[in-house]
Amino acid sequence: MNYETRKNVWLIFVALLFAALAAWLATRWMQTRMDAMDPNKLALSSVVIAARDVPLGKRIQKDDIRLARAIRTSIPPDAFTRTENVVGHVSKAALFSGEVLIDRRLSKYVGGSSLAAVLEPGMRAVTVRVDDVIGVGGFVLPENRVDVVATFQQGNSYEAETILQDIRVLAVDQRSDPGSNEPLLVRAVTLEVTPKGAEKIASAEQRGRIQLTLLNPMSAKTVMPNDESAMAEVVVRTPKLIEAGLFPIKTPSLERPRDPSPAVTLIRGTQVTTRKSE
Repeated sequence: MNYETRKNVWLIFVALLFAALAAWLATRWMQTRMDAMDPNKLALSSVVIAARDVPLGKRIQKDDIRLARAIRTSIPPDAFTRTENVVGHVSKAALFSGEVLIDRRLSKYVGGSSLAAVLEPGMRAVTVRVDDVIGVGGFVLPENRVDVVATFQQGNSYEAETILQDIRVLAVDQRSDPGSNEPLLVRAVTLEVTPKGAEKIASAEQRGRIQLTLLNPMSAKTVMPNDESAMAEVVVRTPKLIEAGLFPIKTPSLERPRDPSPAVTLIRGTQVTTRKSE
């Protein structure tokens, strides 16, 4: 083996040595980084999740839930960790399979109808009789928002007045599950209102007829300042944006004051004359 061959062999050996050293240093660096992490961040904990879809207003049964393992830091603070703490509760909203169950979406069952546990504190459930017209052609479904319009006869004419705004629909007939979006012809609609709102509906049914109008759920809301007792709400529609160039905006023209005429100085020999230019 001549000199050139030995030289090449040594170069290959040194390159392999440096490659092994670099791999070893990278492995050590990664291991150090992993060891530096808090082991509690990777700890797993048990959490209760929905084993299948659960409709609104249904009492939770043992078959509706199951335990799962999740990273401790990703579990909500009010999540349930034991199944026995969930069984018997009532769902305040529709629950979906795999969803982590939290206390805010469940209500304790204390007897009576399960729908009563869905009501917000201080609210009342009122059922009104409807037909295909009053029920907006059957498109009023649970969890929709509606306005209640009352029609009264004043002499020889009729007047309409919106007595309640942005009211939550709890159930249609005996159905509280939103289910599909298909229209459903029903005979009664149950609404969630305040005690004052319940009085308004009862009075309106005696004086005339009521009509439901369906609201867009994405509409912004604000509480009416003049009817705090009824907790009525006004729907504030989002203003449409005017695209540039489609609708010219007229702005008042402001006349700029004319600058006073500058003075001109004429020098003729030893004579200096100052005049104002026209």
